Amino acid sequence: MTTQPLAGCTVSKSNALIRASYRLTLAEQRVILACLAQVDSRKRMQNLNTLELQTEGLTITAIEYAKLFELEMHTAYEQLQDAADRLYNRTITVKKNDRGEKERYRWLQGEARADKGSGHIRLSFTMRLSEHITQLRGRFTSYQIDQVRHLRKAHSIRIFELMMQWKETGLVRIKLDELKDMLETKYPLYADVKRYLLKPALDEIDKRTDYAIDWREIRVGRKVETIEIRFEQRKQKSLPLEDD
Repeated sequence: MTTQPLAGCTVSKSNALIRASYRLTLAEQRVILACLAQVDSRKRMQNLNTLELQTEGLTITAIEYAKLFELEMHTAYEQLQDAADRLYNRTITVKKNDRGEKERYRWLQGEARADKGSGHIRLSFTMRLSEHITQLRGRFTSYQIDQVRHLRKAHSIRIFELMMQWKETGLVRIKLDELKDMLETKYPLYADVKRYLLKPALDEIDKRTDYAIDWREIRVGRKVETIEIRFEQRKQKSLPLEDD
């Protein structure tokens, strides 16, 4: 079980993981983030004295999950169970080097185990994934999990993480093809990407985080080639907690 409240904890990922290609549901994203918040990214993957891996046996309870994401208990149970059922079959594709070589692997080592009696799930990250979340010394991104706890779209979390990679400049420019690959979108046409994915995600980030968003399309001829996102942290923001 977690030994401290998850609210206020930090999530850290390598920049390669931030830009990796994968699709997860909102519940799966939240479970992954709640587990990452328990990992100390500064430490080694393995304790050299006990040989224990800090990325194994990560546990989150329905009570912790409900409190963190401000859910009813029955909803928390349902989301944890759904994530436990699906996560083992989820894969991720990560860029290995500047030559564009990629590798694909699972998120989890073995299936996530859900205990309905005690209302918790227990999971372990694969060794390959663990390399992107432990002993991070450079080219990584960190943010507090509280900053995404009110986001209700999985793509919103991904784009917010991309923004945090460039939080010092407040400016992200990403090729449309790279963004589509990163999010593994099913939409071939930009008009659909914009309508169903990009605009709803950016609108939600603007509304439900303390960052103000301004974005535009950069065209080459008539074709949209690049998305530019400018963002600035507001001094104070009262976040809406009720459903629209």
